[in-house]
Amino acid sequence: ADSMKPGELFVYDIAGQCLCTMRGCFGIVSDLAMGHDSVYVLERGDRKAPDDEIREWASRRILVFNLCGEIRQKVRVPGGAFGLCICCYGSSVFLVEVTGRVHEFSRIDTEAR
Repeated sequence: ADSMKPGELFVYDIAGQCLCTMRGCFGIVSDLAMGHDSVYVLERGDRKAPDDEIREWASRRILVFNLCGEIRQKVRVPGGAFGLCICCYGSSVFLVEVTGRVHEFSRIDTEAR
């Protein structure tokens, strides 16, 4: 996946063919992970973003997309800490803060809206 444009995430297959473009109200993608039939996205912080929600929560929330590219859930990081990276392992999603602290989300509901 790739994009340097707010609100867009291009998804490619292993051969380099663009499969789809996920669009929505989110900032530039900083990191992503795939698992549990979902795509988990961490936004890069952007104080100049045109959208208030992106300015306030970028790097401090995980966006959960279904495989069709729809945002299913927005999960805020506890304490408003800034995320550095995310990964899926087993049934959990992990977020590592810039401080090194790790948060485990074992019950992200990908069916929530």
